Amino acid sequence: MHIRPVPITCAVLAASTVFAGEPSAPLTGDELDARHGAKVYRSACAGCHDHGKDGAPRLDRPESWKSRSFESFSVMENHARGGFLKMPPKGRRPLLSDRDVADAVFYMTQRLEGGETAMPSPAKEPSAQRLDEVAKRGARVMPFDLDKTIHVFSKMAQGGIQQVVAKQGTDAEQIRLIRQHLAEIAGKFSRGDFSAPTRIHGEDMPGLAELKRAAPGSLKVKYSILEQGAQIEYSAEDPALVEALHRWFDAQSSDHSGHTMEGHGGHHPH
Repeated sequence: MHIRPVPITCAVLAASTVFAGEPSAPLTGDELDARHGAKVYRSACAGCHDHGKDGAPRLDRPESWKSRSFESFSVMENHARGGFLKMPPKGRRPLLSDRDVADAVFYMTQRLEGGETAMPSPAKEPSAQRLDEVAKRGARVMPFDLDKTIHVFSKMAQGGIQQVVAKQGTDAEQIRLIRQHLAEIAGKFSRGDFSAPTRIHGEDMPGLAELKRAAPGSLKVKYSILEQGAQIEYSAEDPALVEALHRWFDAQSSDHSGHTMEGHGGHHPH
């Protein structure tokens, strides 16, 4: 079997609640991001395709894909989005955008073809003890249930967007608690008060010291609601402050592993 991820063109639409917006322009292989796809793969696909669960073809065994007739990028992408045999749509991660799915499939085709850029160095995983400690501290600071919600962090050139949404659109209580908490901390962040994340993640949290030292008004913070939760948008003119914000995003994603996902800055939620 020969899989050709480039230059196959796929139309990718930002269709999820979190990334809802205008349809994206068609993407070519050169525009897809294997490194982001690797992160999506690890969060949504690796559980089956790393170990062959329920008969899933393994990513480290290209020969196991021959009987699946996956001869093109578009077929693999359609199956990943809509489900195929025992594979659920989007790996049971409905908040993944179609762009996330396309990047994950691109990463997988690169792996199957032996691509050089397909294997980024994995970030150091936090220990189970660290995750447990953060979860306990988080429960004392954040009123919503981590198991019923998901954090989405989208880095952008001049800042980023932090979103929290309920996994179930009908969960009015979690949506209320998300909006309550994000509105409160957005007000504090705009005044330079980062005591809430300090209590959860500790004083040595990457990027936190720089955010605390930022001159008043240098970090703009904007709160708004989403259909299933709320978001905080951050922007700054100082590249060093933006870099600190991105490291802060990464630290939160690491410490809340299993309850977060990385978004695309190009998708603006409504």
